[in-house]
Amino acid sequence: YNPNSFPMKSNKQYFLHSVFSPGAYMIDLMFTGNLAYLIAINANTRYLFAELLTPRFKFGEDWRYGTHDSVKDTPHFIQALKNLKLQGMEPKVLIGDDEGCFYSKDSRKYYKEEEIEFRKIERIKKGVYPSWMPEVQKNHTEPLHSSLGIIDRVIRTLRDMAYNVHVGVIKKEEMDDIVKMYNNAPHKTLTKYAGEPTSPMQVQNNPDLEKFITRKICQDNYNIKAK
Repeated sequence: YNPNSFPMKSNKQYFLHSVFSPGAYMIDLMFTGNLAYLIAINANTRYLFAELLTPRFKFGEDWRYGTHDSVKDTPHFIQALKNLKLQGMEPKVLIGDDEGCFYSKDSRKYYKEEEIEFRKIERIKKGVYPSWMPEVQKNHTEPLHSSLGIIDRVIRTLRDMAYNVHVGVIKKEEMDDIVKMYNNAPHKTLTKYAGEPTSPMQVQNNPDLEKFITRKICQDNYNIKAK
């Protein structure tokens, strides 16, 4: 029997956990209804930040949020990043895909001013066909999303949390509540390596605990490689 796919389940015992230098954040965009959010998660502590990208418009005496053609443009992205820094985010490294606003000329200028390193994840071919199928053979590429597995999972978790409380479109106030709950709840991976129920908030506020957990992950990775 020659398998034509990688036996994922039987090889999960050999999966490694990612470890990063302190201050490394993964970023991505999340859309819900007519709202767009910039999501950032600390790659080690799993502490989560979320900032609305969609502009606010004033209707009468009430502020409302609405879609805008330039939601994903560089000025909105940079402003959202500045807002996250005001909330306590101190990024030294940003890891993201090739979203235009993440690596535009103005964004790179801002990174340089703030001494932030931006790392684009690698790309893979979208479809691979043999040479005798030229009509469908394409050289298009797409980001290797497994490199952003941590933030992909947390976005799914945010959607699940909203669904469980019967929220379809996550508004700003609701997103703030969900993020607060996420940051203060015990995290499975952190709890495993800390040896007791541990939340992202605890690790974010305790550099020694972050170092302890990253050392335990490195040790675990070493043992897995040896096995």
